[in-house]
Amino acid sequence: VSTKLNRSHLVHGRNALILPCLGRTEIDIQAGGPQSITVEDSMSMVHASGGRNKPASEHLRSEVAIIAGMAKATLGDRTVVDWDGFAADYDLIREAIEAVFPIFQGYNARIRIPGGFHLNSTARERIWATPSGKANFLVFEGCGEDPPQSDPEFLWLSTIRSHDQYNTTIYGLNDRYRGVFGRRDVLFANEADLSARGLAHGDLVEIETALPSG
Repeated sequence: VSTKLNRSHLVHGRNALILPCLGRTEIDIQAGGPQSITVEDSMSMVHASGGRNKPASEHLRSEVAIIAGMAKATLGDRTVVDWDGFAADYDLIREAIEAVFPIFQGYNARIRIPGGFHLNSTARERIWATPSGKANFLVFEGCGEDPPQSDPEFLWLSTIRSHDQYNTTIYGLNDRYRGVFGRRDVLFANEADLSARGLAHGDLVEIETALPSG
């Protein structure tokens, strides 16, 4: 389900279905009238978002309509969910979310307040709703995801979200947060790790996974 073509549409399995949908900036009119979705910004503020632009095509469906339509066609009589209702009125979806998550009580009323509402995170406040009152981590053995630690050549690689990026969509090649301009293929490494490998700032390197393929 995509709003625009990108390179990821060329990297897939044997077959791929590309389902174009309405973008957030486009007007979304359903059977229940104009619709708005809800978004959470980086400050944990949840607010309604409705488009103002005319849709690029009269044939475009909303994300909700696509998913609800697929669910209805797939499940048929085996579901009790009102998929048509969800597609016609997004308030019904928010009511269903509210019924499951207490933190969303008064969801529809709260998003209609200018600026929306703040979504509290107890984890951010170091409040753990566990019997011990502490954060509990579960480690499942046997996955084999860790590379051999005995080999000094192995390093951990993690990805980060950069400036001019919304989730996985990249809008520009500059990352002013980290002083990188004109490119998105930069690796950051500890000075000690660079020195141990005879590398210097700006060197070109090739990386490959330490995990066995397949």
